[in-house]
Amino acid sequence: NSDIIYQCRETSNLRSFDSRSVDAIQNGQIIFKMQAQFARPEESQLRHVERADGVTGMPRGVVAPDECLGMDDLLGDLMARAPAALLPLIEELRASPIEVRYAVGAPHDPLDPDPPSMPSRQLLWVRIREPITKAPGLDAACAAYISDQPLLLTALRPHRISFPSPKLGALATLDHSMWFHGPFDADDWLLYDMHAPFAGSGRALCFGHLYRPDTGQLV
Repeated sequence: NSDIIYQCRETSNLRSFDSRSVDAIQNGQIIFKMQAQFARPEESQLRHVERADGVTGMPRGVVAPDECLGMDDLLGDLMARAPAALLPLIEELRASPIEVRYAVGAPHDPLDPDPPSMPSRQLLWVRIREPITKAPGLDAACAAYISDQPLLLTALRPHRISFPSPKLGALATLDHSMWFHGPFDADDWLLYDMHAPFAGSGRALCFGHLYRPDTGQLV
């Protein structure tokens, strides 16, 4: 293990927005780059929330998280059936700080040799398992962590592949951008609506929206 050095540069300081550029450097090589912009809170008369399908607001008729099947349940069952090569990955997923429940049915069985094709859209309930402190920016950082893996896996659904799966090699996010629109608690349930309109040439394009169930607000 080698230390990671973070170099942060001020790229702008404006009336309403500030921006920063961050490089993460390990062994003399840049392994991660981030562009961040921070907006000062302000009231606006112009406000609406519209999904990609043209419907306004959070998806309706979604089953409450307490009534949904959880990833923990599926992983527990998978432990008893999976080949030895998959067990370390399953154990890693079971130890994840993220709790996931399936808002619209269960995913593919990873061990099914011939699973059905599924739509390139999925709805999940997600949250950080344990209560977190309300340090500035921590909820946003946790949401960024939560949002990464399931977003990419959405693109595999039409191709009859789930995760973990012996069919999969390495997966990596090439570019992950997020915009935050309102306050939320990352240790409370959020509805994660994901869609992958394109996959090809070894890459996929995926979009996701996180909603607060109490207000329906896009966060």
